[in-house]
Amino acid sequence: MKTLFTEAQRRALYEARLPESVIDILRDHVEQRGTVDEAISDFEEWRDKVMHLPGGAKPKASDLVAELRRWKPKPHAGNTTVYHATNHDTAEFMLKNGVIPQMKPWTLAARRFAAGEYAEFQPGAGVERGIYVGSAPHVVSGFGHVILAMKVPKQWVKVPAELKALGHHHSDVEGAMETEHGGLVKEPIHPHAIRRAH
Repeated sequence: MKTLFTEAQRRALYEARLPESVIDILRDHVEQRGTVDEAISDFEEWRDKVMHLPGGAKPKASDLVAELRRWKPKPHAGNTTVYHATNHDTAEFMLKNGVIPQMKPWTLAARRFAAGEYAEFQPGAGVERGIYVGSAPHVVSGFGHVILAMKVPKQWVKVPAELKALGHHHSDVEGAMETEHGGLVKEPIHPHAIRRAH
């Protein structure tokens, strides 16, 4: 499927506090260290220093710590269960750290979408930051070997932009979660709200 997104849609979906090159470095560091807390600890050691990063970005270490603290999921109540399929390593990371939308790697379609270029997308390669979910394990089973169940507030589940662009009504979340595109959760999900589905 192909679609062209408007400037307003892109702005609504991508509100970055730091340049994407810096987000990439933070994401890589969290993956290397294993937890957000360990990455925060590393950057706290250099709190007042300016970091000289690839791409010319020069954030203060304290800005990186503040960004990583925003990433940490906070405990929340959940009244609906959604399912997400992924690989073993990503599942283990989510079970330990929770779901951190910023940790989702950018696909080529997502980068083009953010830049205002023509964006192609397909199920399993969405263009939004967040986690794509389905209503039952069988709906997501084709997207990974490990299926996770997540308890989230029902209002957190949205219709993804790519489905809206195809004419899917923005309020039909249940319908979206039955499709191969799924629903979208953009909020951080605390690890206590995640379990293996089977």
